[in-house]
Amino acid sequence: MKQFFKNNLQLIAISTGHFTNDFYMNIIPPVLFAFSRLLDLTLTQQSIIAFVILAGGSLLQPIVGYFLDKIGKSEYLIIGMVWISFMMSITGIIRNYYILIIIVGLASVASSIFHPLGSSVAVNLSKGSRGKSLSIFMTIGGFAITLAPMISIPIVSKFGLKYLVFLMIPGFFVAYFLKFAKIDKISCCYGQEKGKEKNIEK
Repeated sequence: MKQFFKNNLQLIAISTGHFTNDFYMNIIPPVLFAFSRLLDLTLTQQSIIAFVILAGGSLLQPIVGYFLDKIGKSEYLIIGMVWISFMMSITGIIRNYYILIIIVGLASVASSIFHPLGSSVAVNLSKGSRGKSLSIFMTIGGFAITLAPMISIPIVSKFGLKYLVFLMIPGFFVAYFLKFAKIDKISCCYGQEKGKEKNIEK
């Protein structure tokens, strides 16, 4: 097991990052009922919050991916992890609807950065099996969609929205894990010459 972990450390790290990213993207929609009570939001306003999260995290991906092909760097994955974990977690202490919209919008852009960049890195980690690496990356990330409501709803229901702030802690640990695994040293540009790649596996 130890040897398996060592041999696949970077793939485990990037997949854990994907899981954590998707976790943060899904902690707010399930607790919009609490934001509604706190900020006296209408159904339309709640829908706008959900749409901003979707737009920032998914609909922007083709545009963000285009620019990442030109200027993308693997260290953006670590920066984005800190970014999304901090911003999504502080939403519970915000008391203004418009500021909340801005915060979730900015936080969601980090997801648009992580998905194309993380997928590219996962493919470059492959050793003769790109499909396997990418499928592991995608599958592990998918589990977060179901786990996020199971954590955010009980926290908010029992302690209140302000306690969401503590959820930034695991995100910081994952960012450190990505750095420890040297994800920032991996080429994020598919097709580079081997001599130019920065994939460090030691």
